Amino acid sequence: MNNDGQRAGLHDDPEIDRLHKFLGTVKVNLDDIYFDPSDTRVIDPANVDRLYGIFEKEGCQHEAPKHRIPVTISASQFELALNTAGIVRNDLNNSSSAELPLLQFERHVRGLHGQHRILAGKRHLAPRKQWWTVDLYLNDICHGLEEILIEEYANEKPYSEGHIYYRLRCASSAADTDSELRWTARLSSNSQMRLKSFLNVADLRNALDLVMRMPGQRPALRISMFHRIQAIKCNEVRGLLFIAQMVSAKSNFRNYVDI
Repeated sequence: MNNDGQRAGLHDDPEIDRLHKFLGTVKVNLDDIYFDPSDTRVIDPANVDRLYGIFEKEGCQHEAPKHRIPVTISASQFELALNTAGIVRNDLNNSSSAELPLLQFERHVRGLHGQHRILAGKRHLAPRKQWWTVDLYLNDICHGLEEILIEEYANEKPYSEGHIYYRLRCASSAADTDSELRWTARLSSNSQMRLKSFLNVADLRNALDLVMRMPGQRPALRISMFHRIQAIKCNEVRGLLFIAQMVSAKSNFRNYVDI
């Protein structure tokens, strides 16, 4: 998550921020897009295979507006890319999908979501077509807008409960109530009830927040099982047992954690 953007626009209206921070739509080489492993989901090879199969049958339509990926970039990096291409910002607003410029960047641009789609695209697309259409935003967007952009993406695998927990806790720490409520709403009513009770227990909540910083741990989390941990009386033992159960959820811990 972009901490500088969080501080700069914590209380901004997301839609107003979108108007001010949106730079335009361009084509970007697939290798120029990176995804922060601390903020995105663990790569699921099966999901990459699923998307690759769709691309092979239907084409990936990497130029289509509905398949665009939002990315963030610094103002200086954006201006340098425009100068290198010999264009100005207004050119981005006057181009059709087929005429969008392909911008080259000295440093990677940060994708907010869509990593499975990019990996499948690398397998499917011919070498001369290894690009994707992206919507560019300044990297100081407010927290609320970043959360909305992450949620807007289509055709991704449903979020795990661990990823939902991580995102709603990030929203809570940023005092972004709207985003916290949107992520919570993705849970079943039973899981929402379990979560509310769990968050009232500070030792367990703090322990889980630490564990969820490791992306590889998130897919194993089952919020519906929280009540079993809370039933243990000793807080210290409960915390240790909770972490132990999280770690042992996969037989090969080293492969499961992003190291």
